[in-house]
Amino acid sequence: MAGGSTRLRVAIAECKVCETRESTEVQSHEIEMWVMGDEAQTVWPQKSAQEREIVMQSQYARLLNRPFPGPYYICGPCSDKFEEE
Repeated sequence: MAGGSTRLRVAIAECKVCETRESTEVQSHEIEMWVMGDEAQTVWPQKSAQEREIVMQSQYARLLNRPFPGPYYICGPCSDKFEEE
């Protein structure tokens, strides 16, 4: 990703429960800001919490180079089911 690039990207996350794939569009420079340490709420204030979660649990999570298992995304409907139980 070139610094300052405004190339449109699609972040895709797959629900670990139902395997539904959800996506949201992001700009390359936004991904770069997030990877460099800016909080998702700061980078994407116009996105819903669910959309930000898609980005954070998408293929771009690997760019963080953090030693955690992931991404681990749970879609809204499956999350709601867990809250009901």
